[in-house]
Amino acid sequence: MPRHVVASGRSCLECRRRKIRCDRSFPCAYCVRTRIQCSYPPKPDGEGDTHSDLASRVEIIANNVESLERSLILSFPFNLGLSSLPYLLHPPPPMVAFIWQTYLESIDPVFKLFHAPTVQKHVMKVIQGQVNLDAPMQCLMFAIYYSTLAILTETVCRKRFHEDKATLLEKFQTRVEQALLKANFLNTLDITVLQALVLYLFQARRVKNESNTLIGLAIGTAMRIGLHRDGASQGRPPFDVEMRRRLWWQIYTLESQIAEAQGIESSYSESIFDTELPSNIDDINLDPNTSELQSQLGKTEMTFTLTWIELGRFVRSNVLSSGLSETHKVKAMERFREQIEKEFLMRCDRGIPFDKFTVASTRLMLLKFQLMACKPQANETNSMHIRVSHPNEQYWTSCTRLLQHAHGLRHCDKERRWIWLLQTDVEWDALSYLLLGLCLLPLARPSNAEVWKIVGETYQDWRYDLDISRDRRWRHIEELRSQSLAVRDRMHIISQRSEAFEPGVATCQGSPAAFPRTHDVGFNEPPSPRTSTRHDSTEPDSATARPTPDLPLITVSELPGTGTACEWSAGLFQRYWDIAERNSSA
Repeated sequence: MPRHVVASGRSCLECRRRKIRCDRSFPCAYCVRTRIQCSYPPKPDGEGDTHSDLASRVEIIANNVESLERSLILSFPFNLGLSSLPYLLHPPPPMVAFIWQTYLESIDPVFKLFHAPTVQKHVMKVIQGQVNLDAPMQCLMFAIYYSTLAILTETVCRKRFHEDKATLLEKFQTRVEQALLKANFLNTLDITVLQALVLYLFQARRVKNESNTLIGLAIGTAMRIGLHRDGASQGRPPFDVEMRRRLWWQIYTLESQIAEAQGIESSYSESIFDTELPSNIDDINLDPNTSELQSQLGKTEMTFTLTWIELGRFVRSNVLSSGLSETHKVKAMERFREQIEKEFLMRCDRGIPFDKFTVASTRLMLLKFQLMACKPQANETNSMHIRVSHPNEQYWTSCTRLLQHAHGLRHCDKERRWIWLLQTDVEWDALSYLLLGLCLLPLARPSNAEVWKIVGETYQDWRYDLDISRDRRWRHIEELRSQSLAVRDRMHIISQRSEAFEPGVATCQGSPAAFPRTHDVGFNEPPSPRTSTRHDSTEPDSATARPTPDLPLITVSELPGTGTACEWSAGLFQRYWDIAERNSSA
């Protein structure tokens, strides 16, 4: 079949859905290889979408669900026919009680997906030995089991369940997937099954970074159910309206988080739906038989969820938008931060652990978004140079504060039960940028002692995480760290004889040298980072400071002399861009 090139900047619908690179041919290489019909979205006419355009887009998205069936069924670790699925064995009642209590304390506050009192009635039946639940509720129960086990420590798993965590997760991942298959989740119109799928996806992507492609199925199913249309306009009961709103916005926010993690724009926009935000109301004030619901004033159980929904909306419309300038993004970021502080964070009581976590985690995400908006971009002709349109001192300081804030939050004892929400979010960009700067100018700046300290603490936070250590980006972090330690050691020896590292001499375009401070990005009253006793010393001894034998070492002759730091450090810049670009497309 002849193929022709489609206009630059457009990807076919299938490649956009799977979030993979499209060669922009028609048909594209991926669709040819997988024998899928290739189609492209219509060109924008500059006049905005008409109602018929929106209806067509919604229909295309919903219809994509059917084409997913073959690939999705194979994405599970098994391929069982529905008739061969075994009986699903629930955990013993004491374990169910422990799992449910843990879910209520550690997951439900940060991921309000359903009405907990209603679900608890079914949980109590299981605890009492009544396991004859219908297929949709079976799905939700096993999704609760799996998602809760995923956040437990190895010690707790062995103590409570007498098995290692990996074995438990594998066992219950299989069971929740079997439950979904028995409920015919690919074709379901049942909201409870969709809740189970979303809860499963929410944790599965954190445990093994899997199943991100299934988010397209979740959105397609939600649209077929009609969640993208607000239930109030359809005359539905108030309780159903609220549950539909919660579910839709959690799906929409989850898709946004996946897009953010991959450094790409979301495939969906708010123009395709009119579902209103969930109400600011506690579960205790919700009743399936109520005739009217009214949002509460002040802080509720929904405050955290509503805050993070707003974070997701902002990152979609601003941070990840390729059509906005950096200046526009930074100004919008400041306005948004003030809005979040006023509408949500000011309601929180710092004396309550969960409120403190809400404030700290939200401010961490705000700082992360600011870094994303101001992220250095590679030169079009030479990717070894960092080009930024803002003062590097601001970015350098922001990177430092991000690591300090993240490290401090990870080591807060009272907020530990919710830290799992942030445990897969390595600060790749900030860590690699600071390590690159320490390689170039390890001793020139008085503030570098502070940077060395937080870089060491952050490195210790992640170095023993097996999933992180298998990531190719971690290899580059190790190389940059090794080089920075080697340079620092040698600089102590030659500092009296070399002028290359004096401020203003060993600088290059974009290197993190001494730039004038222009703007404080900080949070109000940022928490002081706490150093955990489980970490090694952040000051490496002679053994840890020496680069590992398999990494390239610099020699004194390779230190900056008459050349610039950029000429000397091409390899270092390449490692930085390998991390930064991988972080944008991972």
